[in-house]
Amino acid sequence: MSNNAAAMRMRNNLKRDYGIKVFHIVRPILCIRIPKADVSGFDKVDSDIIYDCIHANLEQMRPEEIRDVFIISDSDYLLLSPDVFFSHIFKESRIYESGEIETFEAETCDWVEVTLDELTNVEDQVYVAEAEEPFKVGIEESIELEIEESIEVRIEEPVESVIQEPVEEEAKEFLEIREVTGAASTPRVEKRYQALLDNEPCIDSERAVLYTQFMKDHWTEPRYLRAGGALKHVLSNLTPKIWDDELIVGNCSRYFKGTQVYPEYECWMMEGFKKIKREEERYMEGTLQEKKGDRLGIYLIQPEDKEEILEVAKFWEGKDWRSLAEKYLRETKKDFDLVEKWMQQLVFLRFMFDVPEGRLIVDYQKIIDEGVEGIIKRIDGKIAGLGDLNTKEGFDKYNFYQGVRLALEGLVAYAENHAKEAKRLAGQCKDATRKKELLEIAEICSKVPFKPAETFREAMQSFWFTHVVLFTELNGRGISPGRFDQY
Repeated sequence: MSNNAAAMRMRNNLKRDYGIKVFHIVRPILCIRIPKADVSGFDKVDSDIIYDCIHANLEQMRPEEIRDVFIISDSDYLLLSPDVFFSHIFKESRIYESGEIETFEAETCDWVEVTLDELTNVEDQVYVAEAEEPFKVGIEESIELEIEESIEVRIEEPVESVIQEPVEEEAKEFLEIREVTGAASTPRVEKRYQALLDNEPCIDSERAVLYTQFMKDHWTEPRYLRAGGALKHVLSNLTPKIWDDELIVGNCSRYFKGTQVYPEYECWMMEGFKKIKREEERYMEGTLQEKKGDRLGIYLIQPEDKEEILEVAKFWEGKDWRSLAEKYLRETKKDFDLVEKWMQQLVFLRFMFDVPEGRLIVDYQKIIDEGVEGIIKRIDGKIAGLGDLNTKEGFDKYNFYQGVRLALEGLVAYAENHAKEAKRLAGQCKDATRKKELLEIAEICSKVPFKPAETFREAMQSFWFTHVVLFTELNGRGISPGRFDQY
């Protein structure tokens, strides 16, 4: 991507009033947006604001990794050396006060000599700091980016052409089709996007039934073994679904737009089946969120799922997190009844007994680089180092490691089931292209996440299986992929 195209992309993704961000476009780029028509309007106010923002966030920015610094206005931009730029920050000097002469590089072009007055009086010309032959720019104390009395400046086309031409010729697909207009990048993606719009969200009972089956049979086992064993049982028996034209597989539900229920956290579905509305549901009446049909909240529910969830919920009554938490809060918090009334009136959000807080980023890179196989070897080493299990602490650690092993074995079983399903679909497929895709999916799912990923496609699939399984285990919020560009 050219510097012009990169500048256009970054301009569109920053606030005009001093938006500052590090972009990873082939290389780490620090981009600073200034609220000026062009960079010649850069003044002391701009310099002070930028200095304060950068200096306050230096550690987060990782200046040692930055390869270019762009200062971008409405119509043009200046490309700076990161060494020069950050040297002023570290010296605690303002950018515009440096008075230094620095060399920048950029495209080959025809050059003419003009004075600063000639440059600033030509409104339809743009000064862009990018040339293969080096030229010198000094930043002096002035409201403009002062340039030496006579400098080499490239005379460009009018501003409109400078902005539009690179987009049309070099970055149209990425900038206009994918980011600016928001259209799908391929027919395959467009088909999936439309299916998401067309399908209603549904409740799926499968995870709740499987989880509860295991818990009933292993209720007296240590909690770590119960938790790990239950997740393995769920993942080993969930129905694998591979949708048409899908390449990265794995889903939280057997329904295209489905969600599981988690009765161990809160048995609110019992209230829903009894037509008892939760406080937040009352505020949906008469709105677009209020929909017809047999539902739990806004989610459509099939008759067979309803029956299974009702049966499961009976087991968890009095054992779910919400019931136990409310019991202990009432015993220990004198004002809990008042708090409950405030929650009912939505003065603040309810305690999310049924939604673990999440807000975590797991080490996806470890799964991608080492595979489950490597992590299980780590677990074996931890267990071997425990020695005799003659203390409660040692026994708890042993159960924890064994529970983690069970959960990881469930992740592998989940992937293997998708490999089997891909092979099954390939055997029935009449389309040669899709059959080839399905066989490739089967091969990848047979390898990752158990083994380390060796290709980008394998890494994507390994990440996605791990991410989906996190949501299958927890009804959590805020589970983020993290710094996806770094692993």
